[in-house]
Amino acid sequence: IKPSDRMDVLEQLEIDALDMNKS
Repeated sequence: IKPSDRMDVLEQLEIDALDMNKS
């Protein structure tokens, strides 16, 4: 996994967490 890909995964995890908090 490239460093940039890891950042994308971390960002997606943050987005998923925010979505869970909304619902």
